[in-house]
Amino acid sequence: MSLMMLTGCRNSSAWLNDVPDAKIDFASDVEWIDVPTDSISDPEMMVAFGEYLLWVDNQLASPVRIFDGSTGEISSPVQTGRASNEMLDVQEVLRTEAGFALKDTFKKRLYFYQKNTVSGTWEQSASTDVSEFCWVSIAGDTVVGQLMDGTGRYGVKSPGQEIQRFEDYSQYGLDNASGWGLFMGHSAVNAVSGRYAVFSCYTGAYEIVDYRDTATVCSKVLEMSSFNDHKGRYLSMRPDSKTGFISVASNTKYIYALYDGKELSYYMSNPGIGLRGHDICVFDWDGNYVFRLHSADPVRCISWNEERQSLYLCVLTDSGEYRFGEIPYAWFQDIEIHKEHI
Repeated sequence: MSLMMLTGCRNSSAWLNDVPDAKIDFASDVEWIDVPTDSISDPEMMVAFGEYLLWVDNQLASPVRIFDGSTGEISSPVQTGRASNEMLDVQEVLRTEAGFALKDTFKKRLYFYQKNTVSGTWEQSASTDVSEFCWVSIAGDTVVGQLMDGTGRYGVKSPGQEIQRFEDYSQYGLDNASGWGLFMGHSAVNAVSGRYAVFSCYTGAYEIVDYRDTATVCSKVLEMSSFNDHKGRYLSMRPDSKTGFISVASNTKYIYALYDGKELSYYMSNPGIGLRGHDICVFDWDGNYVFRLHSADPVRCISWNEERQSLYLCVLTDSGEYRFGEIPYAWFQDIEIHKEHI
């Protein structure tokens, strides 16, 4: 009954216009990064930190590439394969205190990388089992993520301790095995406030929790996707379902969530086209939707560079090529309407 009521109250994408917005002018607002376009194929995700920009394309033999903005060099520290130093399918790339981490879907492990100060190369330093999770974030030495083993909705895994599990999907009339399939998505963590945010890929929903107190801060369904539960055996999406949030970036104040909003039928009719969105929705860590950035050109993925205090975009340009661009945070502060709301 709760699921029927929720589906009946679903909204259209009109919610996008509920806040002030600003259009990104790529001629004046974006500083393009000098990455050779022939080295960029179809980036699925990226992370930016300091002078480094890392992106992932699982279709390539070298699925991970790192651009060094100080030297202009591009390195490929990972190859596709089954060996211990290779990846089968990189699902997530995360910033860490020492460098970055990669989550391999098939190996169900999180691999940590840091730079060798002698050789100057990026090397694998450690790994940890994350087989209980579908998506994760990192807060120091703690892994926070969405569970897919049916034991709960979220899990907190600290070194030497049992996983702490909390929440479920009963409010939607779903068990945990079905719920994670519908509500899983890109996530962000705020280690300062102890909060973890999830923006669903397959439905228009987001939730922010306090992972230290295991309490819900904010939970909203903006538009529920239609699906078949196949008598509780498994969950599959219907063609008229809308793709939700496809990339998430954050700092300690705000969460930037790239929204797609196209029906799955579009991607079914256009196989091979990567997920792309035109709207970057800005939320605070209390879950308030406060601002929207609109891009005329499709955006593939985004990242926040904490050291440079800027938002990075991977944009599909009119020439049909992907380019990486940077929007300095000062740009946000120069917009009068943005000052009033953020």
